[in-house]
Amino acid sequence: MDWLDDPRFATNVDRVRNRTELEGRLADLLREKPTSAWIAIFDQHDIPMSPIQNDEQVIGDPQLAALNQLADGGARGRNDRGRSAACPSSSRSRPHPSPVPPPALGQHGRAILSEPGTPKRRSRSWYAPCLRTPRRRPVKKLTGEQEMM
Repeated sequence: MDWLDDPRFATNVDRVRNRTELEGRLADLLREKPTSAWIAIFDQHDIPMSPIQNDEQVIGDPQLAALNQLADGGARGRNDRGRSAACPSSSRSRPHPSPVPPPALGQHGRAILSEPGTPKRRSRSWYAPCLRTPRRRPVKKLTGEQEMM
């Protein structure tokens, strides 16, 4: 790895100045091995790290379950078990409430529109999206030529 001796990366100021080049080289290097191999290398050298995980990986993480950090009531449609990761920082004196799913579109529309300060004179078409769930429109498939545009 001759680039480790490159004077463009010798000091932090140099690395910041040449950040784009350094990030590109690091990205290329990190692609050479799977995440599990890099975890082992970083652990061997006491380098703190944690891989980025998608929703399913987070929900399936055995450490979260062991620490009781999974909460029921995850976001609608985000995972099939309706679970989400709980806030990692809490204490016995100030526990975080369990998360609840976000409201459905229009679920609280009437309550919000009746709050003080909400304009009373609006056209019915302005309020309509707030009061009901709109119909889903069919997804239009694009042709190959349209996708290229």
